[in-house]
Amino acid sequence: MYKLLIADDEEIEINAFKIIVGNNFDNITVFTSDNGIEALDVARREKPDIIFMDIEMPGLDGLSAIG
Repeated sequence: MYKLLIADDEEIEINAFKIIVGNNFDNITVFTSDNGIEALDVARREKPDIIFMDIEMPGLDGLSAIG
């Protein structure tokens, strides 16, 4: 089972990713966050295998979060 974190402040983009992943893969658990600070918390707690990180988010931008 793989873990995927989607970090984006646009709800429509998170939902689109979840639909695409859900329709095409059975062995992926999806976690989401809507800002960089929450993304770091989720990443530390869940240890995702894959992260899709938006660059511009409130609180902490994606580039700072991955740095």
